[in-house]
Amino acid sequence: MNEQIIKQLEQVFKQDFELVSHNFADLERTVKEKMQLLGQGLLQRMVNLKPNGYQGSSIACKCGHSMKFVQHRSRDVQTTFGWIKIKRAYYYCSQCGKSLFPYDKASGIGSFNLSSALADACCLVATDDSFEQVSKKIEYLLGQKVELLFKGKKGTGLHQVNWKAKNRSSGIYFCRLDSESASDVKKLVLLK
Repeated sequence: MNEQIIKQLEQVFKQDFELVSHNFADLERTVKEKMQLLGQGLLQRMVNLKPNGYQGSSIACKCGHSMKFVQHRSRDVQTTFGWIKIKRAYYYCSQCGKSLFPYDKASGIGSFNLSSALADACCLVATDDSFEQVSKKIEYLLGQKVELLFKGKKGTGLHQVNWKAKNRSSGIYFCRLDSESASDVKKLVLLK
């Protein structure tokens, strides 16, 4: 079966592979990019085949009442393959106003827009390195871009940096600030 899949992939990407076939490094990079895209598509399809936290029309709420299933809601998550959209069951309790996405906790996504695998990779790569070094490693190893908003020196005082988030979805993002004497991470909430 693997041989059949490889032959089919070879035919699908034939033109791309022919353009770089003279250079092994370029060919290897192209194959990696194509496999990354296939992995992203397969992960997207597989994750949304499941009920993703649906546990029936209602579940127990901590307040003693019931949370009712409202609908499946989408969430963009960055994975080791790239960004995917996960549709998760959403429950709401009209008595206390609490809401719940059971899939988020069960899958380990938590309040971040990172898959647990990508978060683990970032932690492993980040040991004793600057953000710039880590972002280069993550992009090289996993093909996931970490944006650098500003590089340079600023004098003492209040400063502003604009983040062009036009192509980003609503969610939680992180901004790391590095200076010669300190480092700090700020959580950003993007609402569209």
